[in-house]
Amino acid sequence: MRLEITVSDSITVVDDTYNANPASMKAALEILRNAPHTNKIAILGDMLELGRDAGYWHEQLGKWVALSKINRLFITGTFAHVVLSAAIKEGMDASAIRLVEDIGDLKAMTSDIMGEDTIVLIKASRAVHLDKVATYLKAVA
Repeated sequence: MRLEITVSDSITVVDDTYNANPASMKAALEILRNAPHTNKIAILGDMLELGRDAGYWHEQLGKWVALSKINRLFITGTFAHVVLSAAIKEGMDASAIRLVEDIGDLKAMTSDIMGEDTIVLIKASRAVHLDKVATYLKAVA
């Protein structure tokens, strides 16, 4: 679950759901940005254990997402609204962002993302349980 890459005919999944902190989030988004794929999607959740700086770092995450030039963002967690607002403020199209209240809903939301030129980064702190989404996408890929 640390930059585990699964490639199939229908999608490339980058599972980095083991842990998340500001440096690893920024690095993972840079990998996504530099990927040769046309359709770039990030499924992100909270970075936990940041203490009173959590709001600041999630705002930074929103900025990094916007600068990464991805096509779509699915965001979940306590700080999802902070990330969403910062990404939009930094210039990301609001229609490209989906706020996810329940990660169980991600299966239905991601049903239309399959495509041979699609790469999906899945990253959050382990306690967010986005590994379940990664497992699902790898199974249907």
